[in-house]
Amino acid sequence: MKTFLTFSFSFLVLFLAAQDIRSDVDKLQSLVDNESYIEALGFADKLIANRVKEGNQAYASIVYMLRGTAKYELELETDAIVDLKMARAFNNKNYKAYYYIAAIYYKMARYSSSLENIIYFLEYAPGDVEGLILKSKCELEMGNSFGAKMTIQKALGLRSSDAELYFIRAVINAQLGEDKLACKDIKIADKFGFEAAKARIEDFCGK
Repeated sequence: MKTFLTFSFSFLVLFLAAQDIRSDVDKLQSLVDNESYIEALGFADKLIANRVKEGNQAYASIVYMLRGTAKYELELETDAIVDLKMARAFNNKNYKAYYYIAAIYYKMARYSSSLENIIYFLEYAPGDVEGLILKSKCELEMGNSFGAKMTIQKALGLRSSDAELYFIRAVINAQLGEDKLACKDIKIADKFGFEAAKARIEDFCGK
């Protein structure tokens, strides 16, 4: 009987601890969602220093990813990528971490590494338009204009009124020597309000 009570008490403690950390993770997620990135960093630091390392590693991947996301949004890319890789180490199926790692590598002009991570991300989120945009940009930078166009076409099939997508396709078409299509796309991008498009119409369409 004593053994049973000890086991029951231990289970209750673990259950309450899990409930507590879940509540804290939800709070951290809310801070990031509301763009309170500085506050999110401080709160994540406390979680990582305390509860996450005290038998609650099931949540460690999420906490590291959210702290990495906050750092990314604050343009602390070097620190962010460390946290995001930790998130991936705790749970290699935490596909959101792969997106931010890919985005950071793209900023660093490490296009091959960016592409590797965004491909993995898209295996879990094949309909994510932002992921498709990043993949297309990587392919274009790496000289695979045909692949870049196929990827951006897929994104357009999912979000056909996105001005940025037409701008990117205009750039790709220009790279492919498809000048008429490039001109058409840059005008659509301008029509939908993409600011950079207006200044490029003459480049793509001539005077």
